[in-house]
Amino acid sequence: CNGSHSENEANGDSEIWVVKTVSTPFHRTVLSLQEFLHGLLDDDYADNFDLHLNHRMDPFWLGHNTRDELERLLAEPEVAAKEEEMMAFREKVTSVLVESGYLHPDEGPAKPLAWPWLFEITHCLEKYDILPSEISQEDLMIINQNLLRRWNILYRQNPTYLNQVIRPFHDVLRRSWENVARENGKSAGCIEVYSAHDSTVFALLNDLELTYDISLFESKTNILGKSGNFIPPYASTICLALHQEENGHWWLSASFSSTNGGANDQFKAPFN
Repeated sequence: CNGSHSENEANGDSEIWVVKTVSTPFHRTVLSLQEFLHGLLDDDYADNFDLHLNHRMDPFWLGHNTRDELERLLAEPEVAAKEEEMMAFREKVTSVLVESGYLHPDEGPAKPLAWPWLFEITHCLEKYDILPSEISQEDLMIINQNLLRRWNILYRQNPTYLNQVIRPFHDVLRRSWENVARENGKSAGCIEVYSAHDSTVFALLNDLELTYDISLFESKTNILGKSGNFIPPYASTICLALHQEENGHWWLSASFSSTNGGANDQFKAPFN
């Protein structure tokens, strides 16, 4: 694992950690990563990390190698027909947000917001208890369902995204684990921190479920159930860790935590 070094002293002993930090190049994802480091490390170390920025976890970046495939999926006749059916609803909610002063179109009438923006804006307004009264709880559910419909098409049922984005991401993690196991845990501890988006967390959790039958957050709600019906809350975290038993065997643990609840450690498996 390549990255910055952090040296923490406890009881007179020096503990060396190698920390790799990667984020998509958005202010909120960078800020989220920096705040996570402040909670993990001493401030002097957290403020002096080399942060690596890339677009790999943002499939709608103009130069991403999966963008054309995602756009093609959204243009499929049945998908386009559903979008046409829901256009009046998007127009209505967008108009309410403009009339309430939360949106300020540059000129002319506002274009209907896409589902991701409708979800983010209404979700935040609801959390702060300032959601316009014209937007009902039923409207919020419709927005939630249509965003999930879109995400399931793009991230759950799309082999291009899984094979070109999520699986290579797993390979990067696995190589780091293999390096640690090969050195029998004698090297510096390695922490890799990745900061991206709710859709990235959704895609990664779905891949864990589809590939390994791991449902890390299924027990967090008795309503939503499987990951294809669940939008990860803000500040959601997936933690994958490599451990060594006294007998020398290695195993992996996986957990999911969010603002809706604490860590939910559900998965342990041998690492070969």
